[in-house]
Formats: sequence, structure tokens, C-alpha cells
Amino acid sequence: RGDRAKAIERMRRSHAVFAGALGPEHPSTLMVLNALASVLEINAQLDEALALLERGLAAAERTAGAETFDAAIYRCNLGQVLRERGDLAGSAAMLQRGLAIFAHLHAEDRPGVDSCRTELAETLRQTGQRSVTASRGAPP
Repeated sequence: RGDRAKAIERMRRSHAVFAGALGPEHPSTLMVLNALASVLEINAQLDEALALLERGLAAAERTAGAETFDAAIYRCNLGQVLRERGDLAGSAAMLQRGLAIFAHLHAEDRPGVDSCRTELAETLRQTGQRSVTASRGAPP
């Protein structure tokens, strides 16, 4: 448990350094923010992970637009945290929107897309729905 706490603290310091040097909405700062949220999620600190991902998504959309690869990644990560918190409807909506952005960008083969499909398939499985949109090549 101590190693996990140290990892979280290191990520927090890294984020503070990036934010101080580059600004809170610089793409590199947002990348570190996303990584911090992932570490928090792994450590079951879902409320804080959710808040950071929501903040990151809003910043990514403000700085680069809502139809960007980064915004889609944030949406997929948000979908995963929402599912872990028990919000299956919110999770499915977020994941489907992320996949729709990937399709719009013709980015279905980029890193992160398969894990988003997998997350959507798991979310739909938990709701009892069939995963038509989660299959490779199907429009979200």
C-alpha cells in the first residue's frame, strides 16, 4: 500500500510541475493529469479520478475541440470510471461517444481504441445488452 501511495504522490508532483511550467491546459499537462487519474482509478479512488477526468475532458475540449482524439480518450477513460462506480448508463453513453469520435476521425486502429471497445462491451454485458456497437468496424 505504501508503494501505491508513493506513486500517487509522485504523479501529483509531476502534474504540479507540468502545470506550473506549461500551464494547466497544455496538452502535456493534460496527459499527466490523465495518467494521475488512471493511477487513482487503479487504487479505487474513483471520485477523485472521475473529477480529474471531467476536468481534463473540459480542458481538452476547450483547447482543441470536442471532436479530437484526446477528447475521445478522456471519454473512454471516463466511461470506465463511471462503470466502476455503478453508472452503467453514463458509462455506455461516454464510451459510445468516444468510439463515435474515433470513427469520425478514422482512428479506429490507433492505440486506446480497442480498450474503449472492450470497456463498452463489458458495460453492455453488465446491462444485459448485446454489444453490436462494440465490435470492430461497427459504427458506434
